[in-house]
Amino acid sequence: NMERLQELLSSCEPDMFKCVSLNLGNVLPDPTPSAQSLREAVADHVDRWRRNGVRGVVCSLGVDTGSAALIAALAAVGFRFHHAAGSACCMLLWLAPGECNYPPYATHTVGAAGLVVRPDTGQMLVVTEAYDRASQHWKLPGGYAHIGENISEAAIREVREETGLETEAVDGLLAFRHLHRHRWGIADLYFACLLHPLPGAAVRLEPGGEIGDYRWVDPAEYAAKPTTSQTNRLIVDAYLRQLKGSGSAIGHLDYLGRGHTKSSRFYFVDENGATTEADSQRQSGPLANGAGSG
Repeated sequence: NMERLQELLSSCEPDMFKCVSLNLGNVLPDPTPSAQSLREAVADHVDRWRRNGVRGVVCSLGVDTGSAALIAALAAVGFRFHHAAGSACCMLLWLAPGECNYPPYATHTVGAAGLVVRPDTGQMLVVTEAYDRASQHWKLPGGYAHIGENISEAAIREVREETGLETEAVDGLLAFRHLHRHRWGIADLYFACLLHPLPGAAVRLEPGGEIGDYRWVDPAEYAAKPTTSQTNRLIVDAYLRQLKGSGSAIGHLDYLGRGHTKSSRFYFVDENGATTEADSQRQSGPLANGAGSG
């Protein structure tokens, strides 16, 4: 029952951080080896890895009843949790002398909000949570970005999910807020995007949904209200400064970096107006083709 595990432990090659990665969730046989057998097998290889200059061992496995003994066995050898998500967890054993400098898991959450402005009236959309109607706390529609989702895409999706309104992004990003020690002790980045409703689009609140009510309001009046949060006030102030020509837009450019298979999005302060999605696709030069990029 231990042959496949021993084969895995013997064949692992260090990664770019000179760490060995084990995926026990796909390798362990049924029935699972005893905790003692696993502990002894891993301990023997840990000594070999340490002698060969391996800096750390990263172990991935499932989180279920059968894995409890395995997690305990790894902990007994010195492994500590690196992260867990859904039905899987990752444990790390640092072997190199000194403080562990293996890259941490998520240090930030990312949220995106839409400052939705009607071009014909200049009014902006604000909403209130269904559970919080009594407080009259009006805010921008928004929420957490999904994995693999660009910031403007997250803002558009959140506005659609919360209000039923279809929008498009204009002028890049308006502003963002960086908050430390937020939920679960990690930091939070909250981005605000300027959005316009699509022609003919309308707000359609879902009965029983998370949004209790909505309003179209004057941005300056909204920013001046004492019940408006400081973050939302600063976002609207940034928009009003941009309207007056005294603020700069944050544009973006999509590009494929050298050696990368996934597109990156590069954000920059643009004094002459932000880059649109169409502009991004037409770009040429070092950023667009990946030369000199990371």
